[in-house]
Amino acid sequence: MVTLVMFVFHKESVTEDFKMNSSGALIINRTLNYALVPSYSFTVKAQDSGGKSDTTSIQINVKDPDNWNPYFLHNLYYAFIPEEQVGFSPTIQPEAIKALPGDPGIDTTLTYSISSVTPEKYRSNFEIDSIGGNLSVVTAIDREEMDSSIISVNIKVDQVTDGRTATAQVRVEVEDVNEAPQFPPEVYKASVFSTDPFKTPVIVVKASDPDVGDEGRLEYSLVSGSPYFDVDASSGLVFVVSVVDLSGQAATVEVKVTDPKGLNATAKVEVEVLGGTSSNDMVTISLNRPANVVERNIPEMEKSLGKALGWTVDIIQVYSSTRGSPKSRTLAVKSLVNFIAVDKAEVVSYEQVVRKLQSESAAVTTELTIVFGEGVQFAVEERPKDPDSDNLALTISLGVIVPCVIILVVIFVLKRSGSFRRLVHFSKKAEDQAMKMDNVNQDRQSNRGQRQ
Repeated sequence: MVTLVMFVFHKESVTEDFKMNSSGALIINRTLNYALVPSYSFTVKAQDSGGKSDTTSIQINVKDPDNWNPYFLHNLYYAFIPEEQVGFSPTIQPEAIKALPGDPGIDTTLTYSISSVTPEKYRSNFEIDSIGGNLSVVTAIDREEMDSSIISVNIKVDQVTDGRTATAQVRVEVEDVNEAPQFPPEVYKASVFSTDPFKTPVIVVKASDPDVGDEGRLEYSLVSGSPYFDVDASSGLVFVVSVVDLSGQAATVEVKVTDPKGLNATAKVEVEVLGGTSSNDMVTISLNRPANVVERNIPEMEKSLGKALGWTVDIIQVYSSTRGSPKSRTLAVKSLVNFIAVDKAEVVSYEQVVRKLQSESAAVTTELTIVFGEGVQFAVEERPKDPDSDNLALTISLGVIVPCVIILVVIFVLKRSGSFRRLVHFSKKAEDQAMKMDNVNQDRQSNRGQRQ
C-alpha cells in the first residue's frame, strides 16, 4: 500500500522568502537580505494520507557576504573651538563623530584617521582618536593669523577586514577670544620745557591688540588724574596741561589702555621738565619736503637729528615756507622747522647748534634720508625773527618817548609860572645835601676801620 506524504510549513512559520515542495525540498523563493533578516526558523510538518503527521524545526542562518562599505552617521559635522587652546576636544554637532560597518552582522574593526585639512598648514593642529573618533586640537591656533575662521578637516574610516572606507567632513570654526592689549616693555621717556603751553605734545604711547574687529578698538586714559599732563583718548598722545611748577624736575605719568571688553594694560612715561627756553636758542632749518609730510614724521626726525648732532632734539614748530593757506602745506615743497637742542638738561645755544649742523652736514643728510627718502636736502635759515619783536620795539619806544614829552610839558608850564627856577634851586640844594651826607658816612667807615 502506497502512502502519500505531504510537507508543509507550520502556519506560524509562513514566509515568502522560502518554499517547500511535496518531496520536502526547501527552496529559496527570493534574494535574502542579511541586513533585514539575518536568520530564519521554520517548523515543517509531514502528513500522510491517513492523517498521521509529525513536525520538525529548521534553523537557517543567512551568511553576510560583506559587500557594503562602512558609513558615517552624518556626512558633515560642525565643531567650534576657541583660539589658543591646546588639548581641547570640541563639542561636535549634530552629534559625536561615529561610523558603522555597512554590514552590521560582521565582526570587524573600524579605524578613524584624518585624510586632509584645508588650509593644509593646519594639518598638524588636529588629531583624531583612531578607535573612538574623538577629534582634538593638539597645537594652538591664533585666530588673528587666519585669513578665514573656517578650517575643513576631512576624516576617513577604514574597515579593517576588507579595507572598505568611508569619508566625512568636520567644519571647524575658530572663535576669536578677547585678548588684553599690550604696550612695549620699555618705559617711555620724553622732555618738555616748563614754559610749554597747554596741549603741547609730549609723546605718543602706542599699544597693540591682536583682536580683530570691534574688540581691537582701544581707548587711552591716565591711571590717576594729573594737573600737569593728560592723554588723548583715541590717539594715545600725551600732552601738557601746565608744567610751570615742575621746572627742573622729573614727573612720571602712568597711561592705561582699555579694550571694549574691559581688558587693559599700563605704561609709564617719564617726563623731564626743563627750565624755560628763549627764542634766541631756537634754530630753523628748511627741508625740501611739504609741511604735512614733515609733521607726520616729527618723532622720526627728532631721533635722526639727535643721532647726527649728539643731542636731544625737540621740534617746536613746522610750517610751510609760504605761510599761506592750509592747502600750501601739501603743495609747497619747502618747509621750515624750528627746533632746539638739549644737552644734559641744558639748552644748547643757537651758535653751537648751527656750527654742529654745518660740521656734521653729511651725517645730518644721511639721517634725514632714512626718514624722508633720497633727494632730501636741508639748509640752516637765518635766526628766526620773533613775530612780536616789532610790537615790542614799538612798546619800548612809546615807553621812552611819552615820559619825555610829559617832562617837557611840565617844564614849559613851570617856566611860564615862574616856578621853574625855584624847582631847579630846590633840586640843586637837595643834591648838595646828599653829597654832604655821603662824605660823613665815608668818614665814619674810615674811623671804624682804624679802630678795628
